[in-house]
Amino acid sequence: MSLRFAIPGIELTERSTSRKVRARFTDLTPERATELVAPWWDEQSWNEEGLFVAEDNGWNWPKFAADSIGQGLPDCVGILTPEDGQIQGALWLDVAVPSLLCPNQQALHIQRLATAPRNREGVAEEPRFKAAGRALMLYSITYSYAFGLEGRITLSSLEGAQSFYEGLGLIDTRELDHQDLKIFEVTPLVAQRMLKTYHLL
Repeated sequence: MSLRFAIPGIELTERSTSRKVRARFTDLTPERATELVAPWWDEQSWNEEGLFVAEDNGWNWPKFAADSIGQGLPDCVGILTPEDGQIQGALWLDVAVPSLLCPNQQALHIQRLATAPRNREGVAEEPRFKAAGRALMLYSITYSYAFGLEGRITLSSLEGAQSFYEGLGLIDTRELDHQDLKIFEVTPLVAQRMLKTYHLL
């Protein structure tokens, strides 16, 4: 079950001009996901220090996409800007897991979420778009609602992304995953707030 085409009004903001740019969600096939390996990281001059510390440099998006084929969940999607045909962010959404904050409830689990390096402060010299990560979180929450999970989402956050998730209202569960990464969770209250912002609830 996919809701990516039922989420209206997804826009990214061009940083240099504040122009709103239309975007949409799209399936990531293994072939399309190859764009998220070398092209994502090689297409322009980077801030060398930022590139070195980018924790997701080397994630195998073609494999993630291949693992999701025909499974319903997991689901691998990108956020695409039709005007240039580029993928501005990507998400690997996995099966439901027990919620850490809501006893006896389940939550969808985000295995991987990343915005394109071209859009990141500290990595790109002149970041292009903002709001791709927020849009991918919206997709995840909407998907969770579709499965009757009230918007609950869990994810393990890379250290450099923790402030982003905290800014969206995700809660630090005080638990660590097997890589000692902090686990954050979207509660129903946070999910409702985000869906109302986009007039989806």
